[in-house]
Amino acid sequence: SCATDAASSYDGLMAHVTSMRDAAGGDAALVHAAGLRVLTRLFPEWLPPAFAVLFAGPLPGFSARMNAHVTVLTTRWLMGNSSVVDTTAADGSPLPGQAV
Repeated sequence: SCATDAASSYDGLMAHVTSMRDAAGGDAALVHAAGLRVLTRLFPEWLPPAFAVLFAGPLPGFSARMNAHVTVLTTRWLMGNSSVVDTTAADGSPLPGQAV
């Protein structure tokens, strides 16, 4: 089944996303909203707002670095091996360790 394939491979996941898009009549906004609902449900209800208050707002650099490291640790199954790298802001200022 598509659900089993999606759980076990990148190709299966993409097939599932394509079927969601087709079921939504090709409306990318509906697929995006569905994806956000899935991601949101991965965390306890209180965590995203608490993260915003405790880290993202007062410590944006730390928050970006932490998100980059968590992304590397949790998305290997989807993207393969990756690493945290430095990047630059639109104004040219350095953003060490804030990108994957």
